[in-house]
Amino acid sequence: MLLKQTKIALFGGEVSKSLSPAMHNEAFRHLGLPFCYEAISISPEDFLTRFEEAKHGGYLGLNITIPFKEKVVPLLDELSPRAEKLEAVNTVLFKEYRSHGENTDVDGSLEAMVQTGYAFDSKKSAFIFGAGGAARATIEALALLGIKQFVVSSRTLKRLHELLTWFAKHYSLDYNLEVVGSDEKTWKEQLEAPEIFVNAAPLEACQILPFLPEIKFRKKVLVVDWIYWPKTTPWLVKGEQAKGTLVKGYKILLYQGMKSFYRWTGLEAPEEVMEKALLKELE
Repeated sequence: MLLKQTKIALFGGEVSKSLSPAMHNEAFRHLGLPFCYEAISISPEDFLTRFEEAKHGGYLGLNITIPFKEKVVPLLDELSPRAEKLEAVNTVLFKEYRSHGENTDVDGSLEAMVQTGYAFDSKKSAFIFGAGGAARATIEALALLGIKQFVVSSRTLKRLHELLTWFAKHYSLDYNLEVVGSDEKTWKEQLEAPEIFVNAAPLEACQILPFLPEIKFRKKVLVVDWIYWPKTTPWLVKGEQAKGTLVKGYKILLYQGMKSFYRWTGLEAPEEVMEKALLKELE
């Protein structure tokens, strides 16, 4: 039986260039589903009103992105255990006027990393740039893969403090998180040890690092970049120069989108169809 709700949307601060509509709408067409996915840019002042309109106005569900992944949590009727742990939601399902929140970012990054064949173990450590929702999802995914040592850098001290508080709340003493500044000396010192580098910061944050051209990764590094546009980023170029293993942002977008698709429809997402749609947009 077809659901009455036919609309799904991405809510974010500025999402006009999002690739999610192309990916999901192609999947809906391929499977003959009567759904339509759109990206809607929303101001912080309008978010509550737009969320309530979606909940009661024929929407099957939502994707949530910056800056609302944490702000949406108090508005939800139910949270999955993972969304509750991360204190952030990127996928919402509406059912009988109730809202259920999940976080598929962990699944997206986890699957994208596993697909590379990279060998994870507890002796390796990770350096993460960014301290928001993507950083939390990355930490959780890497922890599930056996990583226990993390160094996180951010330009925002408040974000770093919030991340430390969250980490101490949810991880045992077997795990360690160190936060550092975003100056050139600190980065050069800190990047000597970690076998894994993750960029969980937006493109504009990376572009204003004055020392970015001077950064070098250790050989055979795993480089994970959440940025999916452009498809090739400075971090991925540096990883390639270090003969490393690369995880491109569009892969994370693909796999988290597939998990959201399943949550909304109850059907397995057509991976090849969705990836082809993404790559076409990235050409």
